[in-house]
Amino acid sequence: MKNEDESAFVDVFHPPNSLEAGLIRETLEREGINVFVSNENFYNTGAILAIGADTISVMVQREDATRAKEVISGLGLE
Repeated sequence: MKNEDESAFVDVFHPPNSLEAGLIRETLEREGINVFVSNENFYNTGAILAIGADTISVMVQREDATRAKEVISGLGLE
């Protein structure tokens, strides 16, 4: 069983727009990595509800972070 710290979600990338966020999410999911994208919908509507709410974050479980960063790097989006 995984401990709670290993299954916690961590930021691995901040794409500039929802299009790149979607590409990254789909790519990571194909690699078997569980992904959560925060603030994607707020960005699409142009809403800013709080400080930092305008930043899209791609998040994965801590144990997958290194692999996810490698996959994202391979996309050449950085």
